[in-house]
Amino acid sequence: MHTLTGKLDVRLEDEATLRRLMAFYHYSTRSLAAAATDELARIHRASGAEGAPLTLSKSTVGNLTNGTYRTCRFEYGIAIERVLRQTPGLLFTPKVSRIEVDARQLTAA
Repeated sequence: MHTLTGKLDVRLEDEATLRRLMAFYHYSTRSLAAAATDELARIHRASGAEGAPLTLSKSTVGNLTNGTYRTCRFEYGIAIERVLRQTPGLLFTPKVSRIEVDARQLTAA
């Protein structure tokens, strides 16, 4: 039996805009990743969620800026937009992906 589920990601509208904003606010790939990770930790604390907060790697930021990645996690998009002082939805737009899961794999454990 297969079930369909959705996954919410965000799609980067234009990597050139991301690079220009990084340059304007004097962020390198590494410093943007660190600032976005700090923002993810703030979001995690504010939500009262348990467990460790998400972290954004510099390789993910690098792949977004050079066009290798066009999508990323919803939480990463929020954090990057907040760090770069942009209104939500300017750099990233929501994208729902359909995922098909084999129910036998879920119950096999």
